[in-house]
Amino acid sequence: MTVSLRRTAAPAGEQARPVARLRTTGACGRFGQHVFVHTNWLSPKGSWYVLAAGSRAVTGLAVTGDVTADADGPTLAVRAPRGAHPRVRARSAAGTHTIDLSAARSGQPGGQE
Repeated sequence: MTVSLRRTAAPAGEQARPVARLRTTGACGRFGQHVFVHTNWLSPKGSWYVLAAGSRAVTGLAVTGDVTADADGPTLAVRAPRGAHPRVRARSAAGTHTIDLSAARSGQPGGQE
């Protein structure tokens, strides 16, 4: 499974950037509805952001650490300093654990949040 970031206003031909990649996982199946991923992103105008997105069961996202933000819904974007090391948590309506797939960037399995 690959999770990629693609800008909606991207120039024609710009490729999506992989944010997480997992070789073997049930995360994208019908039972993998409690996952999220986050990344730092440099905008074309030179500003850094923390971007986070969750699956359909994610009802909110919260960022702490170098930057603090909270959002209802499965997406979040907040301006951040370069090199920020955010801690991102996801909420689900059922209160179930969510799995951060961002750890997969380094080849580590996603950690429970």
